[in-house]
Amino acid sequence: MHTKLPTYRHVALRSLLLATNLLVACLFQAHAQSYPNKPVRVVVPWPAGGLVDVAARQLGSRLQTSLGQPFVVENKLGSGGNIGADQVVKASADGYTLLFTTSALTINTAMRAPMPFDAVKDLERVAILAFGPLVLVVHPNSNITTLQDLIKTARAKPGMRWGLVTASARNLPALICGKATAALANW
Repeated sequence: MHTKLPTYRHVALRSLLLATNLLVACLFQAHAQSYPNKPVRVVVPWPAGGLVDVAARQLGSRLQTSLGQPFVVENKLGSGGNIGADQVVKASADGYTLLFTTSALTINTAMRAPMPFDAVKDLERVAILAFGPLVLVVHPNSNITTLQDLIKTARAKPGMRWGLVTASARNLPALICGKATAALANW
């Protein structure tokens, strides 16, 4: 029996809505009427129209309504998010240039050398706005309906093929598993 799960976009947007309301409340309390007193630049190091961009624009719109200043989203792509992050690092540390990114920044910090900046020293996390689930899916005609079914199939068919929907930092766990397919068969 297949259980219908909420879509990634649905879960992410619901999480974003809750986080936005909490962030706005925190900003009101922390800065009262002093911040912001000019437009705020929000750097998104991902493509326009993607989930991260849409989430940043929704947050910016809500913050603009609540705080009375524009939150202007700028997409600065490249190097797995590092180009946009580097622009934020090099901006004035006055709270008027924000980075809206994903866990890719953490992955880049751990796996890329040298980095143009030190994410731990040069950036300060303000809020975690959403969590995105990682979901394992199979073709509906595969007769695999549970993780145990997948393990049995992997044991019966060594070298079983699999693929990724997108190539991003969110897929790091799958990439690691792909290098150790034998471990799944022996699980």
